[in-house]
Amino acid sequence: MLLYVSKLLDIESRESANGEYKRWSWEILEGPHTGQKVYANSSTNFGPQAKARQWVENVLGRELEAGEQIGVDDLVGGKHHLMVENVKRDGRTFDNMSAVHKYRE
Repeated sequence: MLLYVSKLLDIESRESANGEYKRWSWEILEGPHTGQKVYANSSTNFGPQAKARQWVENVLGRELEAGEQIGVDDLVGGKHHLMVENVKRDGRTFDNMSAVHKYRE
């Protein structure tokens, strides 16, 4: 597992054959991969156990309040820690973004 210091660049809505999803993009800020982009997808589900909600709450460093509205502009920028693991599937290796955390020095 690798840990990167990064900043969130954008969260885009995209469509696939299975419906709408969110495409998250970060830029690595430190180390040998500085400037490289990292991407991850999440569903549009935003329930208590949803990956997207966990990422948003970790970026903010707090739980969301009932009915609270958060926009992409509230999340982009700043430093975050990304945990990326290599996953082997069908004879190929993929980078899987497994967690986002608020930056701590």
